[in-house]
Amino acid sequence: MSKPIRAALPPPTASVQPAVRTSQPVDSSRVFLGLMGLAQRATVAASADGTPDVIAADILRSLLATLQFRDAATLGHVRRVVKLCSGMAQHLSCDGRQLRILETAALLHDLGKIGIPDAILFKPGSLSPRETELMALHHNVGMDVLQACRVDAEVLEIVAQAHLHYDTSRDGSRREGKAPHLGARILGVADAYDSMRTDQVYRKGKSHEESLKVLSTFAGTQFDANVVNALAHWSRSADGQAALALTVKHRDLPLAQVAQHTDEAPDAESLSQIFSYLYQLESLCDGFYLLDADLRFVVWNGGIARLLGYRSSEMLGQPWSRQLFLPDGTADTADLDPDGPLQRALKTGKTVTSRQKLQSSNSEQFELEMHTVPLFDDRGGLQGLAEVFRDRQHQHPKQASPQDLLRSAALDPLTQVLHRGELDKELADLAKRARRNLISPFSLIFLDLDHFKQINDVLGHAVGDKALVEVAKLLRCELYSGELIGRYGGEEFLVVCPETPLDLAFTKAERLRLALTRMRIEELQPNNLSASFGVAVWEPTDTDESLKKRADEALYLAKNEGRNRTRTLRLQRGKAVTESEFQLPVVDPWLFTGKFLACMTANLTVFKLRGYVNEHKGRVLEVEQKLAVVRLGHRGLLSFLQPLETYMPVDVTFEFGDEPPANAPVHVNRRNHAQIGVSIRPSSTEKDSAAFQIRAKKVFQDICSYFVGEVQ
Repeated sequence: MSKPIRAALPPPTASVQPAVRTSQPVDSSRVFLGLMGLAQRATVAASADGTPDVIAADILRSLLATLQFRDAATLGHVRRVVKLCSGMAQHLSCDGRQLRILETAALLHDLGKIGIPDAILFKPGSLSPRETELMALHHNVGMDVLQACRVDAEVLEIVAQAHLHYDTSRDGSRREGKAPHLGARILGVADAYDSMRTDQVYRKGKSHEESLKVLSTFAGTQFDANVVNALAHWSRSADGQAALALTVKHRDLPLAQVAQHTDEAPDAESLSQIFSYLYQLESLCDGFYLLDADLRFVVWNGGIARLLGYRSSEMLGQPWSRQLFLPDGTADTADLDPDGPLQRALKTGKTVTSRQKLQSSNSEQFELEMHTVPLFDDRGGLQGLAEVFRDRQHQHPKQASPQDLLRSAALDPLTQVLHRGELDKELADLAKRARRNLISPFSLIFLDLDHFKQINDVLGHAVGDKALVEVAKLLRCELYSGELIGRYGGEEFLVVCPETPLDLAFTKAERLRLALTRMRIEELQPNNLSASFGVAVWEPTDTDESLKKRADEALYLAKNEGRNRTRTLRLQRGKAVTESEFQLPVVDPWLFTGKFLACMTANLTVFKLRGYVNEHKGRVLEVEQKLAVVRLGHRGLLSFLQPLETYMPVDVTFEFGDEPPANAPVHVNRRNHAQIGVSIRPSSTEKDSAAFQIRAKKVFQDICSYFVGEVQ
């Protein structure tokens, strides 16, 4: 690597505005500055001691104080794990510095849980797939913070490997045939043992014998058999029995009050904010690294390690050089290029976004979107830089979780909407519930792309496949009331509309039909796609098959009448008859409307709305007796990392009704339900109406969930 180039870079210009002082981290640069602050504290502590330690004492105290501040139960868990690790390690003849390193790793292995939201961390039931995915990030977040704290490299190695199987080939992580570090194998056994022994909300803790039996079952694969045997032998010794008895005795007692000093509370709160932000960053980007003021690597995130192939042990403390990542043959002067993203960020004091062609350690080349964020303190002094990477082509996908695999099994591989088998299962379930009067009648929409065979025959199946993918995307964007969307076969799609009468289902079908005619696919120019639609509603005498048959008959009626139209059929005296044309309202692409029934009385909805606004950091714009307007979302420094539909500011109008309408579902008690109408518009000028509709749909679904509402 080249020498540091700090001296060759231009100083920040006078136009750079120092960051606004705030009591806690609220944006990207402020949180990166928080990580830099930890690194500087660790450096000062090492200089004061004269010799580098495993971790600076005051840093360790701050981290444990923050863990106590956020979740005392996790702190109790790590303290018990330390005792278990220490006992097994001494039984295996580890002592001195080896023992101290292991005990430090045991104390810090669950540090990432500090940033997990309370709703997930303390959830009494099973986690959803999305919540499980977020929980899995706690390992990455903890490693980011530990690197910033300049923790000993061997501690980092133990924490990084503690979650790996002993037989690493089973989780796809075999590295040159090496098993994980012995300390990681000890920590893995201790962590699993204490987790099994501890009561959880969803189960009782296991006995010592039951826990050892589980560990023995997976010895040689998930756990090191020698370490499991060491735990069994140590637990039978006098020291082991005394230690285990002590951990059981103190399992439910109050923990040591490591964070009770009032001067530590602000520090703990600030660190908690850093952890929370890092969860967002880990979810949104594919990797990042942090440089200090001398342009040396302080944090080498796990994501960037996977992207470029360089491990953190190779990078931390090394000087930055763009030559490390540039493809072979790139000019040698790239580090000093005055128009380079890092140099421009330092010169302007602003985030610079660019696309960079990079090369991994195995010479694989790919293009990434890179955001270079300069970090200035309140006085305008340069503290470092952060570079955040996103791979928009998803060339480096994360390993699929079991939940991901289950979801994939229900989806059509091409269009990523439900396949026919999954649709039939959902439809059969709806029909069963409708027959028992548990839900209101629902509708089906069949659509078939017109003259689709000609596209395949003339333009090729690749163009036909692209058209199917684009149609599926449009259906997902245009439907936002809990509909089930699936590909029923070939060019035919089916939409299941829960609790939707025939006239509203017709309106939805017509909106989809018009949207299809406006959709542009380059390979089809100058022609546009069109589709024929058939709509039917559930009748008391229906089965799922008879309902599908009637919707299919309506579809063929539309095709026989000339295509590119919507027809409906419903039962009268046991026969299917055509409905008269419904009046189609004008569709505004910048307006989203919906209604739901809140499971509460009308006078309580105002208090519920106040809680929703506070929790989502909204701003009340207008309040009347039965109306409120709230603004949600704002554009921050990290907006460029997020899809438009996840942060677009919107104005939400709530209209409060006194009681449910006459056509409310049969199970609704009119005395303790209130109807709420919602209208959503963008709060500023936007260009992408499809992104707005996705954003509005998500906001509406979130509101319904918060109010425990049923969509009307």
